[in-house]
Amino acid sequence: MTLTPENSNTQETTNQCYAFCPECGSDLYYRDNECICKNKNCSWTCDNCKK
Repeated sequence: MTLTPENSNTQETTNQCYAFCPECGSDLYYRDNECICKNKNCSWTCDNCKK
């Protein structure tokens, strides 16, 4: 698995969806076609999990 940083706050993967944040292990929530980490101290997001 290879992570490619888009910018300092967003990382995108190729055809990969996560149940937990790959950065810190926290739960994720889904909003506006993005998976967002629930950890306030982690800024990881992924827009690869579109329906």
